[in-house]
Amino acid sequence: MKKILSALLAFGIYQSVVAQNVGIGTTSPNSSAALDVRSTTKGMLIPRMTTTQRNDITTPADGLLIYNTTTDELNQRQNNFWRIIIDDKYWAGGGSGQMYNIGDNVGINTSLPTERLDVNGNIRTNNSVIIDDASAILQLKSGNVNKGFIQLSGDNLRLGTNSGNVDGDIILRMNNTDMVSFRKIGSGGTFIQMNTNGVSAGVLQTTGDGNVSLSAVNANKLVQLGGEVFIDNTANRTGIGTSTPTERLHVNGNAIIGGGRITATGTGSAYNLLPLAYGRVNDNGSRAGGTPNFSCFKVSDGIYKVTVTGSTSSSVIVITPGNSRITRARYIGSEVFEIFTTTHEGEVFDSEFHFIIYNP
Repeated sequence: MKKILSALLAFGIYQSVVAQNVGIGTTSPNSSAALDVRSTTKGMLIPRMTTTQRNDITTPADGLLIYNTTTDELNQRQNNFWRIIIDDKYWAGGGSGQMYNIGDNVGINTSLPTERLDVNGNIRTNNSVIIDDASAILQLKSGNVNKGFIQLSGDNLRLGTNSGNVDGDIILRMNNTDMVSFRKIGSGGTFIQMNTNGVSAGVLQTTGDGNVSLSAVNANKLVQLGGEVFIDNTANRTGIGTSTPTERLHVNGNAIIGGGRITATGTGSAYNLLPLAYGRVNDNGSRAGGTPNFSCFKVSDGIYKVTVTGSTSSSVIVITPGNSRITRARYIGSEVFEIFTTTHEGEVFDSEFHFIIYNP
């Protein structure tokens, strides 16, 4: 009788296993699970074996699980390789690397991560990288030494080299060619090198006395300011309106000097060679031409008065008379010169004349 009951029970269980999902610890296994194990006091123990025993499994299927007693790790068969699923230190990666979990830090291919994310290798993304912080910084190192950085400072963006990197430049590179280099010189000075086809062509820098210097590096090359000013650093010449200056200052066109002086080495800086005024006066005392800062009139026969704005008793006047006359002049005050024209015999006679006045 017992044998009959055992056979019937075994047949019933076989029918339940074949026709339905298997439930252990439950009479209503989940319909999506082939095996549903439930317990609040016990766990599920999968096969345990050594690495050698694991490797002796014939044609292991992908997804096969074992507990490796040699390494004390949970192993899974994946893509024809045995992979470590998880332990208390790291997770298995999809390739040859591993992701280490040390405290609150995660390391990829490094077993001793020192930051929240520490990656030993390249990082690639097909989307944005966002650093959201008022003083966000991207620190660049070499041999674990800080070399350069990109930093957000309020509304400003800082790009530079770190303290201690005294030999490093900041180089702007375009289309695989170095275009502009920035360098610190002296005690806080700035040196900016500009290149053409990767070769230094010009330098803009601050000097030790606080000046700003712009110069061409190559011989026979010019510093050009707009399309008008050309500086030849090799010959120490400056051209205005000409790119081939032949003198220290070469002006191709008119020049206006307002309130300044022209001096020479021989005369010294105290003497001005720039005229204050130039004029031509007709024999009737009317203006015939000249600078706009003078007026004139005829007082009487052979006597004229010329008023020149800015003239003083120290002013020098040079007069050229017409018609072979003789002229003389005197300063009578209030910016006025009195001009006398006479014949060679001393007779007062009307005459046209030209004059130039200097304020030495």
